[in-house]
Amino acid sequence: EGMFTNEFLNQVDIHQPLKLLTQLYDTTMCETLINRMLSIDYKVSIADDALPKTHAMGDLAGIEIGYPILNDRIVQFANNLPVHYKVKGNKLRYFLKQALKGYLPAVVLNSVKQTSEFPFGQWLLKHKGLYEITADSLTGLKARHILKPEYIDALLKKYLPDNPDYYGKIIWVFIILEHWHMQHVDKRKQQSDNILTN
Repeated sequence: EGMFTNEFLNQVDIHQPLKLLTQLYDTTMCETLINRMLSIDYKVSIADDALPKTHAMGDLAGIEIGYPILNDRIVQFANNLPVHYKVKGNKLRYFLKQALKGYLPAVVLNSVKQTSEFPFGQWLLKHKGLYEITADSLTGLKARHILKPEYIDALLKKYLPDNPDYYGKIIWVFIILEHWHMQHVDKRKQQSDNILTN
């Protein structure tokens, strides 16, 4: 609540995300907890998040991206595996790694998953021009009455210098939010205004 305006909070059901996840969990046709959780992960993390972003980036770059691991037959096979093959202790992708032994080098199978994160917070502190563009975007976000203006100011002046890796990610999300509003909300309003004036 410290970051959001009361005006925004009064319009939002803060319990809705949990309600949606609960509904998804309750309607999942799986007998075991692990299978239910994997089903939710497939729907929320993969189908609704990772795939659309990856596909959109591929389109922008002119690259057709394939997802062989999501082939219907492979997904069906994986769904029918016994639970103890899917998660073994804290080892993720246990079955996949076991199945690929002898096909992929050990250095690949034992490597730590790489993320696509970038050091945005560090860049903000080092590049004045990027910092200024970011400050402008966040100023636009202030006018939308979603975040408290004092929180946005503290993000840039206090929190970012103290922990640029963590707060850089948060600032990036807010920049994307502002640009989404500019592309969708503001354009739609402008089109409506144009219709009314013509």
